[in-house]
Amino acid sequence: MHRDHMEHILRILSSSGLILYPTDTVWGIGCDATDEAAVRKVYRIKKRDRSKSLLVLFSGMQMLKAYLGELSPDAEKYLTDDRRPTSVVFYGVKGLAPDVYAADGSVAVRLAYRNPHTTALIDAYGKPLVSTSANISGEPAALQLEEISEMIKNRIDGIYHVNDYTATNKPSRILRQNRNGEWEVLRE
Repeated sequence: MHRDHMEHILRILSSSGLILYPTDTVWGIGCDATDEAAVRKVYRIKKRDRSKSLLVLFSGMQMLKAYLGELSPDAEKYLTDDRRPTSVVFYGVKGLAPDVYAADGSVAVRLAYRNPHTTALIDAYGKPLVSTSANISGEPAALQLEEISEMIKNRIDGIYHVNDYTATNKPSRILRQNRNGEWEVLRE
């Protein structure tokens, strides 16, 4: 990763811009998860219903705890599952843009540690990033940069290029702890 390229991407993020970037699952549209104007742009580009919340990527447990506080041992175990990327729906995450949250105040989060490029980007930026598949809502997710439609590419501000990215070919599993304390699978 060339230093100038990283600085260019960080400038885009800090000015309410949108990027395409490889996550630990598929190519995503990303922005500063704390920036309300940037988050609204994501919904417009994806033609996504605002009732559907957006996933937020954190670089690691320390960053997540700064926004959420302490986590249960089960939640930590699921977030660090080595078998596959797992997103967990939480209540009480503070400091994100309002449109990131679902109507019930929850937000799905995932740790980006499986992709060192994504982790480096989030660490360099110092804030969590929105991560939503780089497609129009309802269309297939892009596993390679070349699979992203020109319509999407033309509406973002920059592409975070990496040389050795391999998609997992599968979106993350999504789990939520219900009001009874039991874990539910929302997407396997």
